[in-house]
Amino acid sequence: MQRERLEPGEALARALAARGARVRREEAARLADLLLALVDRGVLRVAVGGGATLVGGATETPDACNTGGLSFHRCSEMTDPLVLKLGLDTLEVTFDGKVFESHLTELDALKILAQDTETPRPFWLGGVEFMVQAKGASAWSYHLRNRDWAIFVSRSMNRFYPKVKVSLGAYGLSTRMLSELWSEVLSTLKSLGTLKEHGVSRADVQVDFQGWTPTLEEMSKNVACRARKNPIYPNLSAPETYYFGLGGLRVLRVYNKTVETSHFAKKGWLLAIYEEVPGFDAAQDVWRIEFQIRRDALHELGLRASSQVFASVGALLDYGMREFAQLRSPTNDSKITRWPEDPRWTALRTACEPSANLVRARHASNFMPLDDVVKRHLGLVAAAGAYFDNTDYLKTLQLLSLLAEAHMMTEKVEFRLMVETRRRRLCLTRGESLEASEPF
Repeated sequence: MQRERLEPGEALARALAARGARVRREEAARLADLLLALVDRGVLRVAVGGGATLVGGATETPDACNTGGLSFHRCSEMTDPLVLKLGLDTLEVTFDGKVFESHLTELDALKILAQDTETPRPFWLGGVEFMVQAKGASAWSYHLRNRDWAIFVSRSMNRFYPKVKVSLGAYGLSTRMLSELWSEVLSTLKSLGTLKEHGVSRADVQVDFQGWTPTLEEMSKNVACRARKNPIYPNLSAPETYYFGLGGLRVLRVYNKTVETSHFAKKGWLLAIYEEVPGFDAAQDVWRIEFQIRRDALHELGLRASSQVFASVGALLDYGMREFAQLRSPTNDSKITRWPEDPRWTALRTACEPSANLVRARHASNFMPLDDVVKRHLGLVAAAGAYFDNTDYLKTLQLLSLLAEAHMMTEKVEFRLMVETRRRRLCLTRGESLEASEPF
């Protein structure tokens, strides 16, 4: 078939139109001349076979399922995984105030007794029985627990350090109504001392499913995640757990829940929950996607109090699987961030419909000051001047601006949305109302 010969501006205008960008032909011609000049200088390189080509006046797009022997994504229709369980899996909340001295004395004696006998000792608090453990945990002197939840008590005299931490475990969160469980927590703490909530220090949300077994190729190559520490356990030949962001404030884990629970005989209650779901197959493995987020990262999302987290379980799962780590369906595009979301991931992410999308607002210390913006801008323009072999600031800035315009057109980037996102972050870090703030 004979290829249609086009002027550079006409070709660029058609290519941009094929990608949904609207641009005047004279503007496209100006951009094309600049791009061709940069190619001639060796600043830019043309990738062969990397996109659509004009043949006979029509645009041909490579078949995503027929790519010269390379398998990008399935041509067959994918079925949604079966959701077995979702919601909060762990919640840790700290409290300020004072613990009654009589309880501290009794806990001290019970802890010593537990150490001597190597057996946890019973302790009743507000009509609820706990077992005092032989060891505390990190800065917490005493560790009391029952099957539903645990209490950690500190003897620290530092008034800036919380005195009590409550940890709601998987069993209590899975087998009891959240309102009932939290009411029990608050009434029990009244018997412990004069305490008030300080804030949430950790929240884990999860979704358990069957009908899809995440593969090594999918988890190692097709997940878009900014975190760098993403190990796979126990090994690559028989993977059971995929980590994204290990050791950070945000961690997403995809793992074989059946294998994990086989090591813990006391988790038979979990199977009973699964068996209540129509379609559950005990012969198939259950997999879990779990997102863990800690205090500082929760604060960036505007979540500090337990009530805020209780109302945002679906939004947290959505944020973890959409903004932090997201499985994509490969295409012939070289950038994973432009691949569409895998439909199975979408089905699991939206299984608990979020009440609203969470927007991250960085701390003021992490938001770049204007003086630093100016310095970085100058450095980037100077780097562009080195590429253009041009020492004139305004001319270099004009050339760089043209390239930025071309990038926004081809990649469908809206500068207005970029500014609005950053303006929101700046207002939140300043403690200002977005509506009340002055526009830039």
